[in-house]
Amino acid sequence: MAKAQANDIPVSPAAKPFRDAMDKLAAGDLGAAVRGMLQVHTQYLGTEEAYFVEEQLARVRRLWPEEAAKAGLTDETWTTLQTRAAKRRTEAKRPPGAPFVVAVLAVLGTWALLVAAAPGTAFLGRIEVPYIFRAVAAVAGLIALADAFALFRLKWEAVNVFIVIIPVFMIVTFIGLTESGDAIGKVICGGALLAQATSAWYMSRNSHHFTL
Repeated sequence: MAKAQANDIPVSPAAKPFRDAMDKLAAGDLGAAVRGMLQVHTQYLGTEEAYFVEEQLARVRRLWPEEAAKAGLTDETWTTLQTRAAKRRTEAKRPPGAPFVVAVLAVLGTWALLVAAAPGTAFLGRIEVPYIFRAVAAVAGLIALADAFALFRLKWEAVNVFIVIIPVFMIVTFIGLTESGDAIGKVICGGALLAQATSAWYMSRNSHHFTL
């Protein structure tokens, strides 16, 4: 069963040549590594690996400019790569389902800010929130809203923030579900927990689309 599920996850055609180039870079074979990464960026422009190639080549060019030029990463080649990168960013499309994840984060962020500003309203008048937790909620809310905007823009860094922040909201929501004393509270928390779990599952399958 686990093997079948693993096979459902698409493997990028750029994965192997990218790994090979990284192995060459780790071994100190700068020429082969640069050529391999340029090949990945040329042939597989729309992949996650192409995004990481841009980062790695920028790093190589910054740390070893003369060696990079000798390996083929000349000013002209770098300009061509940047042109292709701009084209990739322009043509990038949000995968189906991405607006749902953005909406979940936006709602969570808005609710967290409401907890900070008006906890009685956020919790339907059920509990009072100490100021220290209101401050934490304000920070979490701002991070969630910023991450929602970044995911909307398909920023790779937003995926890393999502991986950290969504479990925090899920834990808080689960506590609310178990501690809620009435049906309305349990329904609200249960629905929120389901939405969060769905968004986490979606990102586990589609995070490779967020590569700008």
